[in-house]
Amino acid sequence: MDNYDDLIVVGELMPISIFKNNGSGFQKLQNTGVDNLRGWWESISKVDMDNDGDLDFIICNLGANNFYRPPLERPTTVIAKDFDNNGTLDPVVFSYFKESFENPVQKSFPIHFWADLNGQSPIFRAKFNSFKSYSKATIKNLFNENEIKGATTLTANFDKSIFLENVGNGIFKHSELPIEAQFAPINDIAILDYNNDSLNGLSN
Repeated sequence: MDNYDDLIVVGELMPISIFKNNGSGFQKLQNTGVDNLRGWWESISKVDMDNDGDLDFIICNLGANNFYRPPLERPTTVIAKDFDNNGTLDPVVFSYFKESFENPVQKSFPIHFWADLNGQSPIFRAKFNSFKSYSKATIKNLFNENEIKGATTLTANFDKSIFLENVGNGIFKHSELPIEAQFAPINDIAILDYNNDSLNGLSN
């Protein structure tokens, strides 16, 4: 304990970022055990859940009942850029799906309907001439190298709300909250001792 408050930053389409306060500034910690969890994080609440004297955290997320449901190795990806230079950012979202009933191999396809992309930017109107041809569009062939240059790319690979246990020395261990807490997005959470047993419970 150095009496300096450290910092944990969470947000949509970003990792759980932990910063150590050294008294003169903040240093981002590496290899924290949760560096690779990129979620739709909505909020974070501190609590000593395991009563070991240090702070643990509850971090709220999108929940398992969603359209994307990305595993760690197949993230949902957002590519955003003003592709047609009209002053408006054009985000395109990709997620993994089976290529077809006959071919179960999963590829990263845009989730947008073709008409939606056509209405979003004229750059997409010249790329395909039918719904069938658009159905083959992937994250690798929707944009050429020049179009993708300078674009912002964000990913999410984890959708569960979690308990983040502080195991010491800048290392954290995560466990998913019960299934009842995964049915919908959680924007905030209350931490209460319902029965005065010195053990905390959760209410979303």
